[in-house]
Amino acid sequence: MFIWAMFLFLIICLATDLAKRKIYNLVVFIGLMTALMFNLHELGLKDGVLQTLSGFFTGILLLFIPFILGGIGAGDVKMLGMVGAFVGSNLVFQVMLASALSGGIYALVVLVKDKSLSRRMQAIYRVILCKITLRENALLNSPTDCEAEQLTIPYGAAITAGVVIIYLMGSMNNAFPAIAGI
Repeated sequence: MFIWAMFLFLIICLATDLAKRKIYNLVVFIGLMTALMFNLHELGLKDGVLQTLSGFFTGILLLFIPFILGGIGAGDVKMLGMVGAFVGSNLVFQVMLASALSGGIYALVVLVKDKSLSRRMQAIYRVILCKITLRENALLNSPTDCEAEQLTIPYGAAITAGVVIIYLMGSMNNAFPAIAGI
């Protein structure tokens, strides 16, 4: 039951991220409270609160720097925090790594589909070459806001894929022993 509740919140976040490019605070908050209730029931007061809060804050900290740098939105950060509240701080690291891999593949597909991969790689090469040879910083040609919006990916999809990958790999069986036989 516990894992299905997490997947329910993931599906809601995924649907709103794909449709509206938003992950709603209310959904994340209710997911966090649901994780807390399950953890309290399974682990008791002290350990339940500790698992929920440590997982939540670990998930947030893992995406805090990409958020500050403008690479992802605040909803994505809170979504990974919610996942951490369900699975705990140890598993949220695994989810983040699988999400980063999924997001990278997704971004690569978007760049290939948009036929801009070669142009982006050449621009990165020029920046690196300029830095090495001239010891000066060079700027990438930045796309317009409209182009940038079209080339961004809904990272909620990558987070959801990361959770599914870790679940299918069996890593969550330790956190959810009741479903180990499924």
